[in-house]
Amino acid sequence: MSVLLDVRGVSKSFSGRRVLGPVSFTLAPGEFCAVTGPSGSGKSTFLNLSGFLDTPDTGEIRFAGETVPAGDVRTVTRLRREKIGMIFQSVFLLPQRSVLENVLFRARYSGIPREKFMARALALLDQLGLAERSGQKARLLSGGEAQRVAIARALLTDPALLLADEPTGNLDAESAEEVMRALSDCAARGIGVLLVTHNPALLHHVHTHVECREGHFTEKREPGGNAR
Repeated sequence: MSVLLDVRGVSKSFSGRRVLGPVSFTLAPGEFCAVTGPSGSGKSTFLNLSGFLDTPDTGEIRFAGETVPAGDVRTVTRLRREKIGMIFQSVFLLPQRSVLENVLFRARYSGIPREKFMARALALLDQLGLAERSGQKARLLSGGEAQRVAIARALLTDPALLLADEPTGNLDAESAEEVMRALSDCAARGIGVLLVTHNPALLHHVHTHVECREGHFTEKREPGGNAR
């Protein structure tokens, strides 16, 4: 099995206090993995390191076989622009802009005219059940719809890795299931999906599960408990 994300002995401290690690972790293309744990356990720190939003104090991170040196701004900027999509608990949509305009917003970082992304944006909205909403203002969406728009925006540039930090945290159970099904569909299309969540009720959607406690990981397991 090929490896998309390969985290090796990574640790991170803030103000002299270690909050993560050292931890090691791998994610394959098309794998949907959840990292759970209480607040302050280090799981969001791990996600930020995996998305190159922060740099580790020790260890290394490899992406699709490429070692990413800590502090290599040019490389991490390219990876975040071309290969990594991110969604968060807050969707950060532009409320007065249309759903389609919000999806196309990511194109501004690509260096490619956004008109080149129009067909893909419309196709993504159709796949996520939002085709009829494309012309509506984002402020009119439900919470679940808004999060699915955020997913479409993250997928616009065809990333290999999708990182999701508590994307269902503000949603009711039905809307949360909609978002989780959308993430499952991403994995089915070959995208590696790494989810941070505090909600164990969502684990039936994922392929593998890691628990984070006091900055350390348990062995990666299938939701039913079998080690991988």
